[in-house]
Amino acid sequence: MNRVRLATSLLAALLGLAGALAGQAIPAPVPAPAPVAAPGGLADAAAELTAAVVTAERDRVAALTELDPVVRDAAVARYGEALDKLAAADAAATRRAEFERQIAETPALMAGIRAELALPPGAPKPEPAADATLSQLVQLADQAEAELLGARKQLADLLLESDRRNARRKEVPAELAGLRQQLVLLDEGLAAAGEPGPDEAARAVRTLRLAERKSLAQSIAALEKELASYDARTELLPARRDRAQRRVTDGESLVAAWQKLVQDRRARDTSERTNRAKQLARTVAERYPALEAITDENARLAAQLGGPQVEDGVTTLINAASSRLAEVRRLLAELRADHAKVLEKIRRVGLNDAMGLLLRQQFARLPDLTT
Repeated sequence: MNRVRLATSLLAALLGLAGALAGQAIPAPVPAPAPVAAPGGLADAAAELTAAVVTAERDRVAALTELDPVVRDAAVARYGEALDKLAAADAAATRRAEFERQIAETPALMAGIRAELALPPGAPKPEPAADATLSQLVQLADQAEAELLGARKQLADLLLESDRRNARRKEVPAELAGLRQQLVLLDEGLAAAGEPGPDEAARAVRTLRLAERKSLAQSIAALEKELASYDARTELLPARRDRAQRRVTDGESLVAAWQKLVQDRRARDTSERTNRAKQLARTVAERYPALEAITDENARLAAQLGGPQVEDGVTTLINAASSRLAEVRRLLAELRADHAKVLEKIRRVGLNDAMGLLLRQQFARLPDLTT
């Protein structure tokens, strides 16, 4: 009975209050902004967070002139940091996609390399046009040498790639453990903080934390795919090295063949010029006996240009210079490869006594430029 009287009294009071307010406008409550976190948990909320959403929130807060300037500026700064974290998440997602692509294309690459290596080693030969000039032959020889330098660089890069992968296999597990621990702590903090409600400062901080979570999750996924790609491509790297080594060998043979062809053509052209000079000398001597001394001198100079009986002829010097140039370029490629290896080792282990000994050995291999 007492409960009935109490309910009746409350109803009467409410009716009286409603009557007192009759004819007056009752202000509508100001709706609070929608919470940042979407239903479905922290992982879903972080995954759904985009740069467009964060930018819109930042611009909205920046326009709140009634908000305390200190709070407003701090919130805008947090949204800016969140955008940086989302950019990092996108970069990690790109790395993960690249590792996935490498895993997917590995079987086809292996099949192609195995098919190429299954062929017997060939003896590549120059195939110039029948009417190719000496200048064109030199150009083709230079092109073959440039391709050989590219093949040597690729082989050196693959040798460095092996060292880099071995180092990454040791580094990635520790990186993964650290990121996973950060993710656990971040989730615990987000769960303890709960929904921020209309508090703009708290909303901005929560958005930043969700962006950090997205970046961490994407980085973890990228590292996991990196390890998976190394496992999937265990046999691919040695196969690529074998193919690169074969291409270097074939390239060296082809360059040597081109150089021989150029030397032979140069000698042939010189011989033809010498014969023409001799023929002209005979003709001139027969018609103009007084010019016989001059024609003899021309014949002597033509012989020096490449006559087989002259050891120091110009053709011989050119051939020797060409051979020396090829040797110097080969040495340069080796030095560049050694330099890259040393830099990588310094990056991994730093400078120590063993590294100093290695650097001294590399220095001893350098040619003496004073001779």
